[in-house]
Amino acid sequence: MRGPVEELERVYQNRARGLKSSGSQEQLDRLSRGFEIARERLSDALVHEGEPGGQADAVQDEGGEGLDG
Repeated sequence: MRGPVEELERVYQNRARGLKSSGSQEQLDRLSRGFEIARERLSDALVHEGEPGGQADAVQDEGGEGLDG
């Protein structure tokens, strides 16, 4: 069974392969940057999951708004 970080990596690798075959370097660069941000946030959320208030903080973006709204 894969953990959430490994699953994120698997999805990234699949998408990256598709973008490499289409020759879209700009989209590949954007995907890579997005993956790095997502991996950092996911790792932080998993580390802080058991801490009071930690999970809510990990779901907010830098502007203070939740990722879902």
